[in-house]
Amino acid sequence: MGCDCRSPINCYDDETRYKTMFVFHTIDMIFFIIRLSLVSNDISKGTSDTKSFLIPILLFDLIASVPIIICDIIYVVMRHCVQPLVRGHSSSPCLWNFGTMTCIRIDCHHERPQTILLMRVIFIICSFILRFICFVIGASCSARFKSQCTAYTVIAAFALVSSIIVIITEFVHFFRLWTYNPTDTRNTSNTNSVYSTDSRRRIEKTHRHHLGFIHYSLLNDQNADKFRDSRCEKTYSKIHALHPYLEEQHLRFTIKILNILYTYRKDYQPYFIYWLLPFQLSYNNNENKNEELYIIAMHFNLFIHHCFLQWSNIYTIANEIMIDLSTNDQEFYEHLKSISNIRKKNINPKDFFKEIISLENISNNNSIQYTNDLISDPVIFLRKWISQMFVGIINCHSVLYLWDQFFMIKWNIIYIKYATITILYLLRNRFMYAKDYNDMRKIFLDEPYLLHTLDIQRAFIHLAIKNYNPKYISDMNQRLYISKSLNNIRYLTNKQKTYL
Repeated sequence: MGCDCRSPINCYDDETRYKTMFVFHTIDMIFFIIRLSLVSNDISKGTSDTKSFLIPILLFDLIASVPIIICDIIYVVMRHCVQPLVRGHSSSPCLWNFGTMTCIRIDCHHERPQTILLMRVIFIICSFILRFICFVIGASCSARFKSQCTAYTVIAAFALVSSIIVIITEFVHFFRLWTYNPTDTRNTSNTNSVYSTDSRRRIEKTHRHHLGFIHYSLLNDQNADKFRDSRCEKTYSKIHALHPYLEEQHLRFTIKILNILYTYRKDYQPYFIYWLLPFQLSYNNNENKNEELYIIAMHFNLFIHHCFLQWSNIYTIANEIMIDLSTNDQEFYEHLKSISNIRKKNINPKDFFKEIISLENISNNNSIQYTNDLISDPVIFLRKWISQMFVGIINCHSVLYLWDQFFMIKWNIIYIKYATITILYLLRNRFMYAKDYNDMRKIFLDEPYLLHTLDIQRAFIHLAIKNYNPKYISDMNQRLYISKSLNNIRYLTNKQKTYL
């Protein structure tokens, strides 16, 4: 465990640090047993003059040492006996909190969750202060009565040295988690666990943006954790495009990443669940999932900060598409507008994020008008597509293809607009069959998932790269065998596949 002078707060190897803490806490417990036997022996002699010294020593030493010893025993049992048996499940969070000495929570922890670990350090320092008081009392007794408390005072002096080393070790542990940087290879005994020196230069110094990435199991509020757990499972359950990933291991991995992100940002939004999926699909480090959690969380945070569109831009893109539609394909535009106002009984505001309709809702206080006129508008569905960045809308292979294009053009909004138009026109013939709002809603929310990735790729190139007319895109959908217009019906004999 070397220390770089240029980087005084280092990230040490977890296993080495744990063994060091285990050794010094064990030594501390041995010293306590010796001190307890010595002071008990002095009390048993029955000297009345020394009892005024020995009894406070016994009480203070018990108060200072016994709780820490109990916490250490609970932690070791939970780590080596309970955790291996219930791997992947949250087991006895109260015992974990007590074993790590982080069971005391105060209001400031909601604003600064890193301070939860500081409670452990404060607890150990208070224990040291009580032991120091015992040492002072024992030294006074030894100076006054010579033969009494001398052995206890000597042992207590050595124990104080050991306690100081424990405090230093705990302080290093505290700062290691406060400044955790998963790209630093000193965090593990495997120097190539995150990035090899050949492929990417290791980050030598912890960046201040990483200060909030502390272990999710230690710092996150249990109620918020259960809330995100519930939201994540419900989201994956109700959206057909996410069903391939509706499995326990993937959901738990998603929740852990969202917890880490919440610890850092102190912010959680339901659409984070959608944006996170492409990052999870892009990383596949089966050797060390714990490091992968923090890497994905940091990169995802950078994406939220630098790449994702402003909500005003999402509104602009959706509105521009509808305006272009009214100009270039009036038949399609009028049909969407007409069916959106037919049989609007099953309108569900929960289909949309509040940000999608918040700008409209500011000047709209009539809840009936808000429900019937606003949410049924096709532009709201386009906003939903864009706000989710097509995750949960189309299949994941198509999502990764579009995201690759977006990253290459630095998330230029014009190409996001092209992608939206591409999907809309691939479904044009299906929309022309729709007769009411329920049909339109089903096509907007469920049927983009059935589009072939190759069709989306061809249509996107047709529109974004070649700048051809979008009216030809509808015939690129290989899942359709009938194309209907309002005026007539024509059959495409070259397409034999039925629509699933």
